Amino acid sequence: MTEEPERQCPPSSSDDDPPDFRIMPPRTDDRKGTVRVLFDPETIRWARESRSFFQIAEENRRDGLLVTLKLRHDEEIVSWLLSWGSHVRVLESASGHF
Repeated sequence: MTEEPERQCPPSSSDDDPPDFRIMPPRTDDRKGTVRVLFDPETIRWARESRSFFQIAEENRRDGLLVTLKLRHDEEIVSWLLSWGSHVRVLESASGHF
């Protein structure tokens, strides 16, 4: 009895995958809009603990914490911003909607 050679499958597929299954390369980052917000000094600690997924930078300033966000659409951060109430101010928005 001859032994069958072990089947070699690419690491991204298995026998259970449909024949047309492919893993695509990651999308390029299409976040082009920049928004800068300022958290008041009393809120800095909580702002650092509850970072937005879209946050790309932060800077300590005398008047609070400056946070820079990159996003595709303003709607992506509206509820997050509103959750901070009067403790956050939008200083800059590429779209001008804030």
